[in-house]
Amino acid sequence: MILTTAVLHARPFHRQQGSVLVAVLLLTAALTGLIVGVCRSDSRAMLAQVLARANPAWAVQATGDKPILHIGKDTLVLHIHTPRPGYLLVLQANTDGHAFELIFPNALDENAQVVSGDMVLPHKGWQFKAVGPAGAGELLVVEQAKAPDVDAIRAALAQGQLPTLDADYGATQVRWQEVDDSGPAK
Repeated sequence: MILTTAVLHARPFHRQQGSVLVAVLLLTAALTGLIVGVCRSDSRAMLAQVLARANPAWAVQATGDKPILHIGKDTLVLHIHTPRPGYLLVLQANTDGHAFELIFPNALDENAQVVSGDMVLPHKGWQFKAVGPAGAGELLVVEQAKAPDVDAIRAALAQGQLPTLDADYGATQVRWQEVDDSGPAK
């Protein structure tokens, strides 16, 4: 899982305490508006549905700077190419396979409007930090013509539903692996 700020990452010592800590961190992030929407369901299936509905002619491209992220150490930088002006959304299927969330735009970086060409995310002031659990992470980068209704996206994700996007949008997927190389707990 990647959280979008440097202040919201902690590594629990015990699994039971970790579940509570993650729940508290996600609740805190949601209440403060840092994570705009979180859905607990089959996140990879939802991400695949959004990707399948995308217009292939709207050739959004995105790559991550690292295929492997070390939990608690690494951050991910996205290099994105948008073929036309529009509005960008970044949705994440977390490494736990259950949470699906909108991580851009967010409370620290609300302007989703982009021009055509190349850009890098995150912008100054926030980051994509690997916080675990270990596993495969996926982002879906979506560009659409109209400004997103962030409140509607938040509401859909909170109810375990796919967010409503423009009828015509482009999307691409970025994948990475999060690994925990801290060794066994002593």
